[in-house]
Amino acid sequence: MHRTFDFELPVSFAVDPTEKDLKCTGKRYEEAVQLNRSLSFSPVMKSIERYTGVFYTALGYASMDQKQK
Repeated sequence: MHRTFDFELPVSFAVDPTEKDLKCTGKRYEEAVQLNRSLSFSPVMKSIERYTGVFYTALGYASMDQKQK
């Protein structure tokens, strides 16, 4: 299930960050600006559904029944 933000984003996401804020320059800075601007379009998900690291895999969440989840 994907959800979108249904609340106001903090001001730090609404304003354009500077190279100093993002601690990068050039192409990396431009990529970071685009990522920052796209934040409001990112789906909101439970971390257990979003992340795929070893810890989350080891939990076996996908095979748990509803009560275990």
